[in-house]
Amino acid sequence: SLIAGVMPTAVPTSERSSAKDKVEQVKGALSPIAGVLTSAVPTSGQSSVNGKGQTDGGKGSVLTTREMVTLRFSTGVYEGEVRAGKQHGQGTFKYAIFFFHSNGNVYEGEWANGKRHGQGTFKRANGDVYTGNWKDDTKHGRGTRKWADGDIYEGDWKDGKRHGQGTYKWPTGEVYEGAWKDNTKHGQGTYKFANGAVWSGRWDRGSHVKYVPT
Repeated sequence: SLIAGVMPTAVPTSERSSAKDKVEQVKGALSPIAGVLTSAVPTSGQSSVNGKGQTDGGKGSVLTTREMVTLRFSTGVYEGEVRAGKQHGQGTFKYAIFFFHSNGNVYEGEWANGKRHGQGTFKRANGDVYTGNWKDDTKHGRGTRKWADGDIYEGDWKDGKRHGQGTYKWPTGEVYEGAWKDNTKHGQGTYKFANGAVWSGRWDRGSHVKYVPT
């Protein structure tokens, strides 16, 4: 337990990960719906678009049933199930910088009405990975985010942010387990230092405001 009045080390605040979080908050930046659909091609061996085997001049077809197709956007390429001309069901989206120049980012999982929705995994070219629940194209529900630098967060998400109960682990051996709000430690939580010391108590927007001896 922590000796009262002695701070073994500074507590890393959520700002340590703020640069990472800002990327996640750019609405539409990584969303296929922000791109322009250039063509819809039936997947080999599957039923053809509208049963006619054509793509309506590269504009994409309105599908009345779920089919397996390839959709090409200015932001990348989607391969998977489609309903009513939109990504719907299981599918994989490979992101591109501009049209067909892949940037290495890939989403694989569930879709609904053209958006990432349900269970899915998003992998960045830099090694970052998120696996968990999505809602309306953002991380929402339970999920695990692993950063390339070794940081790991496992817990609740809301509107793309750490929000609810969750555990954040740093590669240095430090661990925070407790409540989160808008990507910061907020509410009851416990912080375990690499040297074995522990802080338990209340946090307010990333700052420890009430210490409870353990």
